Amino acid sequence: MVSVFLVLLRYSMSLTEHVFYNHQLKVTQFTSYSMANKSLVWPSVLFFILLILIIVVKNSALNNVLKIFKSTTNNQAWQQYLREDGTNIKSHNLVLVGIYLLTLTYFVYKINTYYNLVFVSFSSLWQYLFLLGVFLLCLLLKFMANFFIARITNSLEVISNYQTYTLLINQAFGVIYFPMFVLIEFAGFNSFHLLTVCLSLYLLSILVKWIKGSIICITEYRIGILQTFLYLCALELLPFLVIVKFSVETF
Repeated sequence: MVSVFLVLLRYSMSLTEHVFYNHQLKVTQFTSYSMANKSLVWPSVLFFILLILIIVVKNSALNNVLKIFKSTTNNQAWQQYLREDGTNIKSHNLVLVGIYLLTLTYFVYKINTYYNLVFVSFSSLWQYLFLLGVFLLCLLLKFMANFFIARITNSLEVISNYQTYTLLINQAFGVIYFPMFVLIEFAGFNSFHLLTVCLSLYLLSILVKWIKGSIICITEYRIGILQTFLYLCALELLPFLVIVKFSVETF
């Protein structure tokens, strides 16, 4: 009986032996191998917040969001949006603008880290926060310039309509950017190709805004082509280029 028990005990111990026990493989790593994950935590938190915001907007104002998307591509829907909502900014507009700012800042952050342009000595989170502050400053300068130009030229309506359409484009593209940046961060694809697609979408959004702004100014309000071109260059590009030049030369 004792011998049977010893045989069973030896058999059970052989089952629990490690798969590499008494193997003939050549040892190449004599120390423990670190499996620490060096991925950043804050992008996950950022995308989680963005996902919550998108879900909230989808559940509370889905019809308004669909109306925004339709207004960016259809002139009749755009005119209807002006008649029904005008230039008033509602809560879902503010949330969508916030999504656009956060995603656009992340896009510029990825471009900056990919090419190591500026703020190389900063941590990744501080880079993102600094770029977010740059975009907020650009928006503030743009708003102040628009208000000043509208007052001195008595063209409040045309500038308000253009600014409303610009906000609609930004809100629509902010939602479009989100899944692409999730793929860039977590899918393990070649980020260069996805960043190129995002850059193409961003340039497309600027082109659409410029074309619509030209149509509003030239055809609807009979403003000259030169004045329209100067306005678009001064308020769409100049503040951003000035801040970018300052950041590059300073940091």
